[in-house]
Amino acid sequence: MERYGRLRVLKLKFKMVSLPLVIILSAVMLPILLEERFKFITTLLFMGLGVVLSFISQPIVKSVTADTSSWENNALIVSLFIYLIISAFIFSNNIVHKIFIVLLLYLNYVFISDAVISLMTLSIMPQGGLIPGFTANGLFVLFSVVIAILLVNPMKYFYRREVSYSAVIMCLLVLFGVSLSGGMLCEIIKIDSVNLKVFPTFFIYVMIIFAARSMYSAAKYRVKDSEQIHESEMDIMYADNFDVMLACAENLEAGRVRREKELLGIRKLLETEEKEKVYEYVTILLKKLKKQKSKFAYCNNPYISTIIAAKADVASADKIFIDGNIEINDVNIEINELCMIVDELLTALINDCRSDKEGEKYIRLNGMDSEGKLVLEAVSSYNDVKKVKLLKNTIYDFVRILFEKKENRVDPFARIKKYVSEHSGNMNISVAEGEKITRIELNFK
Repeated sequence: MERYGRLRVLKLKFKMVSLPLVIILSAVMLPILLEERFKFITTLLFMGLGVVLSFISQPIVKSVTADTSSWENNALIVSLFIYLIISAFIFSNNIVHKIFIVLLLYLNYVFISDAVISLMTLSIMPQGGLIPGFTANGLFVLFSVVIAILLVNPMKYFYRREVSYSAVIMCLLVLFGVSLSGGMLCEIIKIDSVNLKVFPTFFIYVMIIFAARSMYSAAKYRVKDSEQIHESEMDIMYADNFDVMLACAENLEAGRVRREKELLGIRKLLETEEKEKVYEYVTILLKKLKKQKSKFAYCNNPYISTIIAAKADVASADKIFIDGNIEINDVNIEINELCMIVDELLTALINDCRSDKEGEKYIRLNGMDSEGKLVLEAVSSYNDVKKVKLLKNTIYDFVRILFEKKENRVDPFARIKKYVSEHSGNMNISVAEGEKITRIELNFK
């Protein structure tokens, strides 16, 4: 009973963790662990508003709290409640995720405060001076950073998930941890013991981290397995598509050659006649045909050449010129993989060129194999001038831009990088003098 009373006195005497530090660090932790719904500036403004409201509420909480020794604890609860309300609007996670993080922030505060006080009761730390306060604040920051590092990936990964039993159980675990760290067992048996206070709470932390990381790893494994199956199916589908595309290209090429021969024959017949208009018309048609590049002129491999030709036809609608000069001999790389690399590369570069509103738009693709390495290099037009729309002088325009949804960017070269990694190659992109240079190297020996 005596040691239990000693702990209560120390709680009243020392303010372990600085309340302003907890409020500000909590405002930083929420955007780190939860998925932002809007742009960063919007999140920053609302979390800043939450900090301001938290500090404004402190005098009010202090004035209405009968026990002056506990007003800081009550003020923190009010601040976290404010953050919870704000997070309901600006973060995409479900409500249980948000409650879990808010409870965890409070648990961090209670756990570190009581852990330092427990150390003081065991005479491991002096009970006077600045050391307890500095130690508590330093441990609180360090502990919060460690928790954020361990939970950021699971929280970001599951942010689209609906409310689940596992999330509810995690919230209950945190609540149990708050009770333990607050001295629930000590209150029941009236014995002050660090074993009944700090270690059980730490074990709750271990359980929370282990459960979150385990669910994250299992989900990643299932997704990876599904992606591999999907990619295998896509490879088969691509192979079939390439065969069909090649057959179509061969038919088109045969038709082009046939039309050229027919027009040559017609012109030869007309050379002896005086039908100048017909002769001139046929001559114009022949010139147009000769300007049309053969479907197999881009690469000595008909499959790759067909893909480039198909992309060139698509790009021509946006006034993007594509040319190719690729020489591939006996390389130990599946033709399906090469076709997909060229297809993905041209798709990404065409999309880049489409965003350029001014100037000439082009893509020149070159490639060759040498000394066990296949090198593909694409030089494309690149305009880095970003046009920023000025806001109009209306509140509506400001609010509309402020609440625009955050863009989820997808790497257009993700599949290419996968094949590059499988062949121990490398890929780099550089920009110089209005051109983007994309270089891909694949090792096949």
